[in-house]
Amino acid sequence: MATIEDAFALAERYAADAAIQAGAPYQGLVEEFAHGWCVWAAPLRRGDGPPPLGAGAATVLDRETGLLAFFPAWSNEQIMAQYEPRSATYRSWPPVARRADVLALLPGPARIAMALTMDNVTIAAASARGDAEPVHHPLVSGWLAAQPAGELVRGAHRHADLILLSEVFRHAERAGLTETGQVWDWLFDPRPMSYVLTTRTPRGHTLHQACCPTCTDAWRFFGSSLHAWQGLTPREGPLVPPPEPGRFPPHVEDVIVRAGWDGRAAPPAVRVPRALRYMIEDIGGPLDAAATEAATAVLARSGFLAVANTGPGLRCRRNAFFIGMTDKGLVPMMEAFGRRLGVPVFPVGQAHDCGGGTIAVAADGRLFLIDQAGDWYLGDDIDEALVLLVEGRMPRRLREDGSPADAG
Repeated sequence: MATIEDAFALAERYAADAAIQAGAPYQGLVEEFAHGWCVWAAPLRRGDGPPPLGAGAATVLDRETGLLAFFPAWSNEQIMAQYEPRSATYRSWPPVARRADVLALLPGPARIAMALTMDNVTIAAASARGDAEPVHHPLVSGWLAAQPAGELVRGAHRHADLILLSEVFRHAERAGLTETGQVWDWLFDPRPMSYVLTTRTPRGHTLHQACCPTCTDAWRFFGSSLHAWQGLTPREGPLVPPPEPGRFPPHVEDVIVRAGWDGRAAPPAVRVPRALRYMIEDIGGPLDAAATEAATAVLARSGFLAVANTGPGLRCRRNAFFIGMTDKGLVPMMEAFGRRLGVPVFPVGQAHDCGGGTIAVAADGRLFLIDQAGDWYLGDDIDEALVLLVEGRMPRRLREDGSPADAG
């Protein structure tokens, strides 16, 4: 028997699929009637109310059987009049992990990954942000164990796209497929569809985002046609004066100078670029003043950095990151993370891998990174954080209670 939550989950999937195809936001809509629910997706309309009922409607989710029936793009009234109870024959997709369920455990950028089989069944997986370790299929766990530690993105075994790969292999075995090559013919598209959910993400309004390098390598190793990971190109030549002598190891200094480090001696009010000061003023209203001051201090020391160096690191893969990119949409996540940490925080940067991660500074000056695999402690100040990220050291992951786990 289907429920209205199943109908909303189906509408969310329809909207996500439509948004990916159209490159514009879509919303999933549901209208209930005696025998089930009309489910459809329509372009997001701003400022003039919701779209007309029935716009683009083509699916009925049967209340009693949980099966689907498909109709032309009629109005809901026409569909309700034509639908015969229990006449649906198509299997419904399993409910996709809902935003509320995924975010209930820990606030942050949870990622959802999905694959559709030729039998019209969706296999879904969510990133593992909690303390529990994901259990991978033996093929995937074996592949992970064979990779040098410095090649793996931090926490990659917790990523939704890698967990989905394990789920695909498990479902394929239950379907009687014994060879990995058969799996890709069994899937409607031999590539995962994945997107990030946050507390500010409307249902189904997020576009597909590429996998991280580790997830991409795993899917490609087993035969998927996923495109190879494309890194960013570092800037050439020292464009600004180097930082103070001895402040950073020489190889770290070279990377951050190329990334835009501003080593000039100047008051903080001058060293924070005007655009960043405007962002801080704009975002700082809803956040704690002490966290705002900490963010100003970080940006006064580093300025805007765009680090593009990628490749093997000392303990995990080095990936691109930015210091100086902030977003007002991150305020709810910062508030939730600050409550969990017990200290107010402020966003000061972004990680390029893992489909996006947020670098934040706490009011006491400590730096953290929040991504789909969990929350990571980067160091007591911006200098420690930069050395850790540039060298590819493994940060300490925070437990659910906010305390840092042992170093990996």
